[in-house]
Amino acid sequence: LLPVEISQYSDVANSFTKLIRACAPSGTSILSSHHPKYLSLVEESEWLNQISSLIQLSAAIADLLDAQGSSVLVCLEEGFDATAQVVSLAQVLLDPYYRTVGGFRALLEKDWLAFGHPFTRRGKQMKGSDQDQFSPVFLQFLDCV
Repeated sequence: LLPVEISQYSDVANSFTKLIRACAPSGTSILSSHHPKYLSLVEESEWLNQISSLIQLSAAIADLLDAQGSSVLVCLEEGFDATAQVVSLAQVLLDPYYRTVGGFRALLEKDWLAFGHPFTRRGKQMKGSDQDQFSPVFLQFLDCV
C-alpha cells in the first residue's frame, strides 16, 4: 500500500481557473511569459505542481511494474478521474505503442471512453452544466503527456 496525495477534482478546477487568469487576465492585455508577474501567477496556480505529482506517481507505478516486476492495483480515493490519469500515463511511460498516434487513440478509447469518463460534465460542455462538476482532468492528462 502506497499512500499518495492527488488533487481532488475541485482543486484541479480551481487551479485551472487560476492558470487561465495568469495566462489571459480579464481587462488587461495578455501577460508575456517574460513578465515577472506571469511566472508568479502560474506558480501560485499550483497547476504545474499537480502535473508533477501525476507524473511522479505514474513513474512510480511504471517502475513497480517494469523494474521491480510487481503487480499493481491502482485505487485512488478521489476516484476514476485521477485513476484514469495515472493509469494512462503509466502506460504511456511503459509501452512505446501508446506513444504513437494509433496507440494513443487506443489508450484514450480504452481508459477514458470505455471507462466512462464524464467529458461533458468535467469540461462544462453542456448548457446548464453543474459548476461543481467542472474539472479539466483530461486537459491535465494531456499536459502531462
